[in-house]
Amino acid sequence: MDLADGHAEQGQLLPGDVPDGSLYCLPNQSWFNFDSQRGNLFADAACSDAVVGVTKQGADGCGGPTGADMTALYSEAPFTLGKCQAVRPFRLPNAPLATQTFYTRSTTNTCVPYTGDTSGSVFFKRSGLVEVQPSELVKITATLEH
Repeated sequence: MDLADGHAEQGQLLPGDVPDGSLYCLPNQSWFNFDSQRGNLFADAACSDAVVGVTKQGADGCGGPTGADMTALYSEAPFTLGKCQAVRPFRLPNAPLATQTFYTRSTTNTCVPYTGDTSGSVFFKRSGLVEVQPSELVKITATLEH
């Protein structure tokens, strides 16, 4: 997918804020269904190696061999930037985690095994995500006309 020319392989482009404070044309993106705000899961028993999860794609071939749409951009929940909501779009690493054993922090802030259902998701290490840089996007300049 080449975002620099303003075209995505599928979906439509929408305006969106990224952390540099400017407005850019962003392709439709998906949200992580497990991230620091939803689930807050880790790959290790020390709760130091954060993971993100994306919804598994169907058996129609759209998910590819990993079970995830590797061409899509994914974001955590929007965050406040000034008076706007901004997102950080990411590309997934090449390979998902092989294990489905995860950990989370308890109410007493200890690291405990996660017992929730993760079977509908594919997981990746947070440290392996590649953030899409503003230089890869088409910047939008708004002007007022009278």
